[in-house]
Amino acid sequence: MLSRTTILAICLTLLCPVAATAKRVALVVGIDAYDNLGADVQLKRAVKDARTIATTLTEVGFKTTTAVDVRREEFLVAWQRYLDSVEAGDEVALYFAGHGIEIARDNYLIPRDAPKIDKGEYVVRQGTVRLVDLLDSLDARKPRVALIIIDACRVNPFSASGRSIGSARGLARTEPPRGTMIIFAAGVGQIALDGVPGRPEIDNSVFAHIVAPLLKRPGLDLIKGVKEVQQQVYTLAKSSGQDQF
Repeated sequence: MLSRTTILAICLTLLCPVAATAKRVALVVGIDAYDNLGADVQLKRAVKDARTIATTLTEVGFKTTTAVDVRREEFLVAWQRYLDSVEAGDEVALYFAGHGIEIARDNYLIPRDAPKIDKGEYVVRQGTVRLVDLLDSLDARKPRVALIIIDACRVNPFSASGRSIGSARGLARTEPPRGTMIIFAAGVGQIALDGVPGRPEIDNSVFAHIVAPLLKRPGLDLIKGVKEVQQQVYTLAKSSGQDQF
């Protein structure tokens, strides 16, 4: 769940007071509907999760932009506008809920209009959003600290008629730039649960349900907080007979 972090990231606290000239900026993306994927891999809670996290980040002082069910170009336009608002020394956050895939140890976020599998791997790659490209462009803006939350470790949606592109499930570990923390919703090779069977009162994914209230905690220490999320997610998932941590 928690990617490897630098000493700088460990020493930073997301919700501590920021300098007078700095600000907090967040982009939240959630995608339920996929134009070229089967009905069995459409999502039910990614947009709701995105709205929940967006509200939470706004409550703790972030200027938050939310983009839902966006196509690739719309995703990139939202990302560009987000980048344009980031200045050196800012605290920034990105939350993505939707499908993600690992291809050759690279992680890709899947927009609404991602192409069909029969177009081939190269076309699929070009129709998605490479996570490391987002991280590099954000790092170039020199934020003081960046929190990246990827709630996208679900089943591989690019499987059809015995064909498949990318790893079966889960996302690869990503080495973040200095001062950046990446949190994945599930461990490598695991699937992030979209809900909890038998628990209708939980209207978000397991991960969003746990992480949203934690982000509101005053003086949150990210490292301790992530470990707490990891334990709570594991416990809640285990209660439904699933593994996620």
